[in-house]
Amino acid sequence: KSGTSTTITCGPGALDNFTLTTQHSGTETAGTAFSVTATARDAEWNTKTNYDGSYSVTWTWTATNAPSGDSPTKPADASETFTSGAMTKSGFTLVNAGETPTITITASTKSGTTSAITVNPAALNDFTVVPSTYSPTTDSGFTVTLTARDIYQNTKTNYTGAHSVSWIWATGGSNSPKGSSATLAADGNQTFTSGVSSGIAGFKLVKTETATIQATADAKSGTSTTITCGPGALDNF
Repeated sequence: KSGTSTTITCGPGALDNFTLTTQHSGTETAGTAFSVTATARDAEWNTKTNYDGSYSVTWTWTATNAPSGDSPTKPADASETFTSGAMTKSGFTLVNAGETPTITITASTKSGTTSAITVNPAALNDFTVVPSTYSPTTDSGFTVTLTARDIYQNTKTNYTGAHSVSWIWATGGSNSPKGSSATLAADGNQTFTSGVSSGIAGFKLVKTETATIQATADAKSGTSTTITCGPGALDNF
């Protein structure tokens, strides 16, 4: 002979921790605001559906400033309303694409932390233009490395493939006393890998002077710091 109980309804245990996920599943873009969703859980990771109402929440994180010095932003600590154990909060902005920060929520003495967040660079803003030497001579050429950056001076690591680049001498680039012309790399495609195109050849100054080089691609530009060209080897009197 057998007997069966009526239905037993098991509720969640005491609050033990929170899960915390970002709006785009752990991949966000520098400078673009996003939200996070917190879910209260018991020790067995059941959603604590009876965690309802207003609770004091604090936010901490490992995010740091961008290379430009701009700061990340997060919401102020405040009372937040949970419904059936969940709460979504907006107002987070990361700016450093060179890091993988985490965000932590604490409420009712319990905490939860996101997984490491991938921060993609923002839209293309400019380039750094770095010659292989800032002290060439009139009888030696040099190369240039271009690095694509966003507005926060993060390297734009998703700027890849062939991009058409044009060059000018922003300053200098004068003819020599002999009448020879300074040279730049030819305008045209350069290949970028993770935002960088290196070893671009074709640059030569022929007059002892200071000069700067400007590169433009995709309607964005960058200019080198000052290059000081010295005299070449003795040729005549």
